[in-house]
Amino acid sequence: MLRLEWLGAALGMLGSLLIALRIPPVFGFLAFLISNVAWIIYARRKGLRGLLTQQVFFVGTSLLGLWNWLVGPWVLG
Repeated sequence: MLRLEWLGAALGMLGSLLIALRIPPVFGFLAFLISNVAWIIYARRKGLRGLLTQQVFFVGTSLLGLWNWLVGPWVLG
């Protein structure tokens, strides 16, 4: 359980850093997405409904970011 907490925290911080450094945003959104999944699992196991709700929303924003910067341009040309 502690590993999930630290994985979620570390990848969330990495995603934030990557976006702040203006590295192609796709890498930051990918780190965020993995962080979100870790936090969702953690929140479900601990019964933390507020954190779970927040992370489910953040999965949506992470997927939107990946669509805008990677999938959409590739699919739509």
